[in-house]
Amino acid sequence: MNPTFAELLLQEYGVSQPEDIDLEAIAFDQGATIRYRQMDSCEAQIIGHGKTAIINKVATIKQLLLITGNPQLDGIFAKLAH
Repeated sequence: MNPTFAELLLQEYGVSQPEDIDLEAIAFDQGATIRYRQMDSCEAQIIGHGKTAIINKVATIKQLLLITGNPQLDGIFAKLAH
């Protein structure tokens, strides 16, 4: 069976194990946008059209702290992170 485009791409980046994937680096290199957000039903979602893609990825508490501009929420997230 022939490898898929994704498999070939991972091989090109030298990825042999899932923990070797540097999502941010690969997305940047491929021109994809990553949006960190709260997600309940999956770890990530890729939406692509032509040569563009948006990757929605589960945000960690630290990432939520960085993307929220609300000082009240920052305090709540800071307490949760400890």
